[in-house]
Amino acid sequence: MTGKPLLYLRNPFGARAQEDALAGGFCQVAETEEEIVQFLDAVAAGRDPRAQERLAAYGKIFYQPPGGVGAAIKREIDSRLDAEAGAPPTPVPAA
Repeated sequence: MTGKPLLYLRNPFGARAQEDALAGGFCQVAETEEEIVQFLDAVAAGRDPRAQERLAAYGKIFYQPPGGVGAAIKREIDSRLDAEAGAPPTPVPAA
């Protein structure tokens, strides 16, 4: 997830899915053009009213591996290359 402001565009004609409840907990939500413009004006003015909720939700929604996602991807690639080469697997650092 990004550290930048997020806008969830709710479909006023669609069913209220679980995504609505989830996104509404940490994203600004808009259904109308006026609400979208208000969000864009707030971002342009440097305001991010849902920043704290979004940052708090990050750890509950997304798994953050030790060292970050990029490091985890690198470890996985290294481990698979090591396995192909017959070398021992790359150790995973402690959390």
